[in-house]
Amino acid sequence: MNTIVAWLLALALQFAPPAKAHQFPGWEETEAERTARYALIAQDIYDVVYDKENKPIPGMSRARTAAFMLALAIGESGLDKDADQGPCYREEGWKLRCDGGNAASMWQVMVGKGFVFYKDGKTRLYQKHLFKDRKKALWVALRAARGSFWACRKLPPKLRLSVYGGGSCSNEAAQKGSAKRYKLATKLWGHKKIPKHTPKKKTAKRGGGARGKASPNP
Repeated sequence: MNTIVAWLLALALQFAPPAKAHQFPGWEETEAERTARYALIAQDIYDVVYDKENKPIPGMSRARTAAFMLALAIGESGLDKDADQGPCYREEGWKLRCDGGNAASMWQVMVGKGFVFYKDGKTRLYQKHLFKDRKKALWVALRAARGSFWACRKLPPKLRLSVYGGGSCSNEAAQKGSAKRYKLATKLWGHKKIPKHTPKKKTAKRGGGARGKASPNP
């Protein structure tokens, strides 16, 4: 576990305490099991955000982007197991969870019965895929967050997630949601000092007399 993953895990444990987690029927976890799942979440966030093919959110470093995506997941789902692995628990008084069943993953990606395209622009990701593969769900959420920040770039940073949450930069309810999520992110950024981290260089495979190293992630 590298320093960024350890940092993210510490933040998850602080801002979504396993002892206070929902225990929905069929989705129960012990504190130890939830902590172990948090460690996997932290690693997945690192792997996606620090992938050199993925750009960070405009105006943020990769570390801040990673913490922001963690804050977004906490704000949207509390890192609950059902939202993470699906389907969302919607019995009794929880019928409206996950936007009435239209949102998937801890990042509450709105897909309904439709689909979103993956990075190749051809692969279709349906709800079942977003629940099955956390990294794919995070990739979609990160892309949507970047797009929202760009679309709402004329607004203060705290309101730039409005498109993500409500489809419009001018939607008042979406702006309130954006401000709430951004405030949580600032708490994560300020809770523990962002650790120093240098991504490992990936050594290129040798062959045909050529050799070298791939450039490290920025």
